[in-house]
Amino acid sequence: MTNYEIVVQGHIDKRRFRDMAKIEFEYLPNGETKITCLQFDQAALHAVLTKIYDLGLNLQSLNELR
Repeated sequence: MTNYEIVVQGHIDKRRFRDMAKIEFEYLPNGETKITCLQFDQAALHAVLTKIYDLGLNLQSLNELR
């Protein structure tokens, strides 16, 4: 299990991700949203990335947290 940090363009409604556990949101002053995924395996990460794609959000970055 790994922690990931995803940044997307725009401030998103975290209720769109309510069915996904262990996700934290931070709204950045530059208009982006940082999504921190805690203790995710590859399948859970894929589900978040699919949700981002389905919502038409622009992915700015994806980093594995160490």
